[in-house]
Amino acid sequence: MSSHQNIELVNSFTMVALNIILNMLLIPLLGASGAAFAFFVTIITISIVRTVELKIIFGFLPFTPRYIKFLIYIIFAVIAGILALAILNLIIKLTVTFFILLSFMLLVFKFRSEEDMIVWNSVKSKVAGYSFIN
Repeated sequence: MSSHQNIELVNSFTMVALNIILNMLLIPLLGASGAAFAFFVTIITISIVRTVELKIIFGFLPFTPRYIKFLIYIIFAVIAGILALAILNLIIKLTVTFFILLSFMLLVFKFRSEEDMIVWNSVKSKVAGYSFIN
């Protein structure tokens, strides 16, 4: 729609090539986890590249500074999750998972913006008007 389809074509081919290369490297070492990690790295990389391209081409970013807290949370959650995987104790894994989910819920519900409230109220009104029994 922005007449930059050639850039998107290069992005798509690069994403596929990166994913194939990472799969070839990581699947023999880690199996299915290697494939999942390769896909994760590919998606994160292409998202960062597209964000930089958006800033260069159009001069703006699709994010406001308030999203930094979510980025910090995601980094924390990924590190905590990786550390929990390294520990074999099931109770520790469940505890870490519980606290990650709880902290995310608190983060989402504590720092709502006006736009969040508009969407939330719209969803509530749609659900309230929907009959679950036919």
